[in-house]
Amino acid sequence: AWQSFEATITRAAGSLHIRVENPEGLASGDARITVDDAEWPGDGIPFPSGGETREVRCLLTRRIALAS
Repeated sequence: AWQSFEATITRAAGSLHIRVENPEGLASGDARITVDDAEWPGDGIPFPSGGETREVRCLLTRRIALAS
């Protein structure tokens, strides 16, 4: 199973450096996303507009079963 991969997407206005980590070698699960070390609450990560690079980290974790 894979452990991690990285990619950088660059546009004229800035870049996203994306690291996806899968420390348990999961085939599926939940994703915990941070942008510049802050929890990301929703969908879509906008590109920076001032030439900077945003650091995006996605950590795959085991899905938590909800009690019924």
